[in-house]
Amino acid sequence: MLRKTILLAVLCVVLTTPAFAVSVKIESLANQTSVRGDSTNASFSAQTGIGGGAELSIPFSSNMSFDIGALYIQRKYKDDITGGLLKGFSAVQTQGAVEIPVLLRWWLGSVFSVGVGGYYVSYMGNIKNTTTTPAGVSTDTMLTYADAGQTKSDVGLSLAVGLDIPMGMMTGLVIDGRYNYGLKNQSTTGTAKFSDMQGIIGLRFGMNMMK
Repeated sequence: MLRKTILLAVLCVVLTTPAFAVSVKIESLANQTSVRGDSTNASFSAQTGIGGGAELSIPFSSNMSFDIGALYIQRKYKDDITGGLLKGFSAVQTQGAVEIPVLLRWWLGSVFSVGVGGYYVSYMGNIKNTTTTPAGVSTDTMLTYADAGQTKSDVGLSLAVGLDIPMGMMTGLVIDGRYNYGLKNQSTTGTAKFSDMQGIIGLRFGMNMMK
């Protein structure tokens, strides 16, 4: 239902916007994921994953635009066991996903912008689980989401701060910093919600209509 609503909203905006006004951003990113939730006998720490994708920027006025895209991201975090029989072990989990960001941006001039919105994440494949013993021996295994006790999607809120630096009449360098705050419990056996810090860099193709 959420995906259908987003798609309908995007179609309405695109169909009422002149084609010359829409710009495309091709981006790469680094993503740091933090875990908020149960921490009995465990200590979670953020790890860095990579990704990339594309976004459309659709202007509403001379100082407001609507952004939507499709990004591949890695959510990666470390779980250090601090008690119990497995004390001293650690596990790094890496989850590949497609993220659909939706942002409303306010522009201060044509270069600097701030954005608010949300995102939807759908996980792909299995979870890569790298377990390390106290002796430093690491082993990789692949876990299904059911075996790991995790859900296969997420939804949350987003804040963004961005720069669009002109490189020509129809191109620009885009730099974005984003914070994603997950709202959906990711665990089927306890409580775990994710937060992401994203650093994004890429190229814009198309005119920057902001003033």
